[in-house]
Amino acid sequence: MSADIAKMKQRLALMLVVSAVVFVAAGAGFYLYFGQGQSWGRWVAVVALAIGFAGQIGLVLSLRRDSKGA
Repeated sequence: MSADIAKMKQRLALMLVVSAVVFVAAGAGFYLYFGQGQSWGRWVAVVALAIGFAGQIGLVLSLRRDSKGA
């Protein structure tokens, strides 16, 4: 693990914010698709979920990259 705990906490906080935003966006997309019958709502949800997964993978890879240098 990286010795820079402050940097790790900052990345985790950023990931939590990104996850919260994409969770709300995906929920809104599902509501639009299933509740309001808007066909484009499903794509909002899919894109939001893809961004969320990409952010999670980016966090893990950045922590892994930093641990190799330690």
